[in-house]
Amino acid sequence: MSAVSGVSGVASDLIAGYLEELHAGLRVPVAEAELIAAEAEDHLRETTAAGMAIGMTELEAQPRLRPRGAPRAGTGYPRRRR
Repeated sequence: MSAVSGVSGVASDLIAGYLEELHAGLRVPVAEAELIAAEAEDHLRETTAAGMAIGMTELEAQPRLRPRGAPRAGTGYPRRRR
């Protein structure tokens, strides 16, 4: 997995924890899980770095990470009308 320059501290710890949980929860061959986790890491770290580049704090810039299986309420996803 790679790291994007300028991203460290709190966001990295949250991203690392999320990636560990993601990797552990994937039900695919190990090599495929590693590729999926690496792609997710690149996306999360690039998103955080881009936010910091425009003046956000590291915590503000990180994507909202949601544990697997957690409800989506309050995450900004639109609710479905029934």
